[in-house]
Amino acid sequence: MNNKKPIFTKALLGLSVCLVISVYLIIRAGKSKTDFIKLTGNITALTDQLDNPANTHEGKMRYIQLDNSERIFEIFIGKDAGDFKPDYEIIDSLKIGEKIDLYYDDNYKTKSHQINSLTQYIDRNGEPVFIRGGVDKIMGMVLMGLSIVMLIIILILKKAGKII
Repeated sequence: MNNKKPIFTKALLGLSVCLVISVYLIIRAGKSKTDFIKLTGNITALTDQLDNPANTHEGKMRYIQLDNSERIFEIFIGKDAGDFKPDYEIIDSLKIGEKIDLYYDDNYKTKSHQINSLTQYIDRNGEPVFIRGGVDKIMGMVLMGLSIVMLIIILILKKAGKII
């Protein structure tokens, strides 16, 4: 009886996609502030809650809206063990009406949504108020490592004749 499974090509393709995503995350983590979209405006809304029952990070989120944008910027500020905490954060010192510079990213997933969760930096009067942590780099490195290990495993299985 033949126990070989024809998964080699599918696994190779899937892991290649994972490697591309991991490289993208690592590159995005290395971007400087000027590489992101800059939005300057006065704060019209600043809250720690939205009417979102799916929010599982109660108390760890902040939502900012500026006068010249309909978008809401979601910012994770969790500092508990296991959280991907920001490198720097004093968001709760911001006040409605203050002028800030907000630097964010957009991708295919966020462009069409009102809420953007890719805020990277926030400055007030040229001084940092928020600097996103290294979640992109960490996730990129973990994904890359797992993908490489899985590639090695499927190559070994292919060579051993266990998969086709």
